[in-house]
Amino acid sequence: MTHPIKLFCIPHAGGLSSIYSEWSNSVGPEIELIPVELAGRGSRFSENPYKTINQAIDDITELILRKCDNKCYAIYGHSMGAYISYEVILKLMKVTDNLPQHLFVSGKGAPYLTKETFISGLPDKQVIQWLNKLGGIPKELIENYELMKLFLPVIRNDYKLIESYNHNIKKKISNVTLTVLTGKFDESITIGEVEGWKEYSEKEVDVYQISGGHFFINESVTEVISIIKDKLLV
Repeated sequence: MTHPIKLFCIPHAGGLSSIYSEWSNSVGPEIELIPVELAGRGSRFSENPYKTINQAIDDITELILRKCDNKCYAIYGHSMGAYISYEVILKLMKVTDNLPQHLFVSGKGAPYLTKETFISGLPDKQVIQWLNKLGGIPKELIENYELMKLFLPVIRNDYKLIESYNHNIKKKISNVTLTVLTGKFDESITIGEVEGWKEYSEKEVDVYQISGGHFFINESVTEVISIIKDKLLV
């Protein structure tokens, strides 16, 4: 019996692994969904958040190597997770021959083209306004400031990781196919920034515009999963 392809899914800034929960019933038996919980939240709430993006990269690389004993796996990263996923691939290229068959990135433009918005140092009200504009945060949470205050330190920390990330990096990944997805109505990035990902792979890169905003991954689940299956189950 053929083993299912493991799909490691890395969330956005401040995001929980549960953002991918709506995918579970759609991927089918051929794909094993593995939502990655980042340190300092969800089931790993008691752990210290990452101090640098390199800590996140190392942590996730170790997780993947621990869970994969064959080449039947892929990585999906959304927003902040897109940069982390890309960097994880670069690290895997250095430490193992067991590379994923595919990398999916979404919700972020190519690092060297994307001008990062500095969010981590803004007052609470402005951070909440920014998150509300992007969408993806439950209305009940946005409107409950006391509850929101519990999440704001993690969100600020994640944005700090991305703000300190070297956006000028432009190393090509090899032996891993890259697919890029973006929301048609995502005002946080331009299609030009998204197209820039084509310079990050030695192979041809496909770019898809999906109906929805920054969190189209929840707004258009069927369309996203269809693309993932087309790429992985060939």
